[in-house]
Amino acid sequence: MGAAAGPLSAVSSVTSLAAGIMGGSATQTADDYQANKQRVAAEYARGAAAETDSQMRENLNVSLENIDAIRSAAGIDPTSPTTAALKQRAGMIGDRQRSIQVGNIMAQAEQDESDANYLQQAGSFAYTQGIIGGIAGAAGKLAQTKFSYGGGGGGGGGTAP
Repeated sequence: MGAAAGPLSAVSSVTSLAAGIMGGSATQTADDYQANKQRVAAEYARGAAAETDSQMRENLNVSLENIDAIRSAAGIDPTSPTTAALKQRAGMIGDRQRSIQVGNIMAQAEQDESDANYLQQAGSFAYTQGIIGGIAGAAGKLAQTKFSYGGGGGGGGGTAP
């Protein structure tokens, strides 16, 4: 049975190596998939930020035009200091709201991008660790192997003829 143990242990070593590599590869593939999902989410967030910015600018312009229309309907001079102050205050509030909302969306986009980069690196690390683990497992199996090389009986150090 000793003669068969060597080849079987060698096969076991190769299997251990392959399992380590395949396990690392599978983890890397899963992490790459998740990283790509995060990158897509970041792109959607950037698009949403641009749309939000545009919509909020339009809303601010409508608000400023409404101030002009209301003040004009009331017979108030459109160049009065009060009208200017109202428009300035409305503009400041609108710009601040827009800046906060767009900033929050962009922060989420940056977080999604950062998560994607982390997952990509984690996948590469997992693959490398899979290879190292596979090599270590194979080496351990080979170290346990006792090859029997056949040959003459007893193998001791006899006397020369």
